[in-house]
Amino acid sequence: MGKPLKYIVVDNSADARQHLSDISKHIGLQKDGKTNKYAPLMQIDEEDSPDNGKYIIPITVEGIYKCDDLYDSSTLVEYREHWDSRQNVGELVDTDSEDSNREED
Repeated sequence: MGKPLKYIVVDNSADARQHLSDISKHIGLQKDGKTNKYAPLMQIDEEDSPDNGKYIIPITVEGIYKCDDLYDSSTLVEYREHWDSRQNVGELVDTDSEDSNREED
């Protein structure tokens, strides 16, 4: 059995941050508007990919961080081999920090 993850792909970092914030609230990681630590902001960095420059958000489909119920299953995709993201999927970061609020190139 593979990782219990699916992904959504969005066009910009603002949308990606909103999804990460929504997920953090849903699974109880965000309290009083602070501490958004579900997953890092991940931008696809692969010139040959049709998704180059877009952002991926990991969607956990089982376990304590399960959040796939927030999304229509038709919008969830498997990891694509041509993605080379700028962050590791399993690494949790504070997306409310000053450094992470800057716009990605």
